[in-house]
Amino acid sequence: MIDICRTQGADTYLAGRDGANYMDLEKFKASGLKVITQDFQHPVYPQRFGVFVSNLSIVDLLFNCGPQCIEMIRGVP
Repeated sequence: MIDICRTQGADTYLAGRDGANYMDLEKFKASGLKVITQDFQHPVYPQRFGVFVSNLSIVDLLFNCGPQCIEMIRGVP
Protein backbone atom coordinates (compact mmCIF):
# COMPACT_ATOMS: atom_id res chain seq x y z
CA MET A 1 0.00 0.00 0.00
CA ILE A 2 2.87 2.34 0.74
CA ASP A 3 4.25 1.86 -2.77
CA ILE A 4 0.84 2.48 -4.32
CA CYS A 5 0.40 5.66 -2.28
CA ARG A 6 3.86 6.86 -3.33
CA THR A 7 3.28 6.23 -7.04
CA GLN A 8 -0.02 8.11 -6.83
CA GLY A 9 1.45 11.06 -4.96
CA ALA A 10 -0.70 10.47 -1.88
CA ASP A 11 0.24 11.83 1.53
CA THR A 12 -2.58 10.10 3.44
CA TYR A 13 -3.98 6.57 3.49
CA LEU A 14 -7.57 5.92 4.64
CA ALA A 15 -7.71 2.54 6.39
CA GLY A 16 -10.74 0.51 7.35
CA ARG A 17 -11.83 0.54 10.96
CA ASP A 18 -9.62 -2.43 11.89
CA GLY A 19 -6.65 -1.40 9.75
CA ALA A 20 -4.52 -0.44 12.73
CA ASN A 21 -4.85 -4.00 14.02
CA TYR A 22 -2.86 -5.49 11.15
CA MET A 23 -0.97 -2.61 9.51
CA ASP A 24 2.61 -1.70 10.36
CA LEU A 25 1.87 1.93 11.14
CA GLU A 26 5.54 2.68 11.80
CA LYS A 27 6.35 1.86 8.16
CA PHE A 28 3.70 4.30 6.99
CA LYS A 29 5.02 6.96 9.35
CA ALA A 30 8.62 6.37 8.24
CA SER A 31 7.55 6.78 4.62
CA GLY A 32 5.85 10.10 5.39
CA LEU A 33 2.32 8.81 4.96
CA LYS A 34 -0.40 9.81 7.38
CA VAL A 35 -2.90 7.03 8.21
CA ILE A 36 -6.50 7.87 9.03
CA THR A 37 -8.66 5.04 10.35
CA GLN A 38 -12.31 5.05 9.42
CA ASP A 39 -14.64 5.62 12.38
CA PHE A 40 -18.13 5.32 10.91
CA GLN A 41 -20.90 5.97 13.42
CA HIS A 42 -24.00 4.18 12.19
CA PRO A 43 -27.18 6.25 12.55
CA VAL A 44 -29.95 4.66 14.57
CA TYR A 45 -33.38 4.79 12.95
CA PRO A 46 -36.73 3.17 13.64
CA GLN A 47 -37.05 -0.32 12.17
CA ARG A 48 -40.38 -2.00 11.82
CA PHE A 49 -39.69 -5.22 13.73
CA GLY A 50 -37.79 -5.75 16.98
CA VAL A 51 -34.70 -3.98 18.22
CA PHE A 52 -32.48 -1.92 15.93
CA VAL A 53 -30.06 -3.93 13.79
CA SER A 54 -27.15 -1.88 12.41
CA ASN A 55 -25.09 -2.24 9.25
CA LEU A 56 -27.91 -3.36 6.99
CA SER A 57 -28.24 -2.08 3.45
CA ILE A 58 -29.48 1.33 2.38
CA VAL A 59 -32.64 -0.49 1.27
CA ASP A 60 -33.52 -1.16 4.92
CA LEU A 61 -33.18 2.54 5.72
CA LEU A 62 -35.26 3.50 2.69
CA PHE A 63 -38.05 1.04 3.46
CA ASN A 64 -38.19 2.03 7.12
CA CYS A 65 -37.80 5.80 6.82
CA GLY A 66 -38.88 6.68 3.29
CA PRO A 67 -38.04 10.21 2.12
CA GLN A 68 -36.63 11.15 5.54
CA CYS A 69 -33.66 8.83 4.91
CA ILE A 70 -31.95 11.54 2.83
CA GLU A 71 -31.66 13.79 5.87
CA MET A 72 -30.38 10.89 7.97
CA ILE A 73 -27.69 10.14 5.40
CA ARG A 74 -26.63 13.79 5.24
CA GLY A 75 -26.46 13.94 9.03
CA VAL A 76 -23.85 11.20 9.34
CA PRO A 77 -20.47 12.71 10.25
